[in-house]
Amino acid sequence: MKTDVIEDLKDENITKIRDELDHAKTLIENSFSLSFEAINKDPLNEKYLIDLWSKYFQNLNYSFLRESEKTNNQKLYKNVIKYIMFKS
Repeated sequence: MKTDVIEDLKDENITKIRDELDHAKTLIENSFSLSFEAINKDPLNEKYLIDLWSKYFQNLNYSFLRESEKTNNQKLYKNVIKYIMFKS
């Protein structure tokens, strides 16, 4: 019985994580569209947007790394990074 409760909790957590990532994906896709529209309107925006997106991805990576260190789960961080680099 205890295992069922743990599995239910795990499933709820995984579901919440998936939902949050789906929401983030929608926001980021909208931001991509806005970025390309901004470049089409004024090509000079490209340099600013390159800097903006680069910093965003660096911060995302750093936040993920920091959380993995804080929770002592660097293995997840390393495996996700490896997966992104070699399987994408």
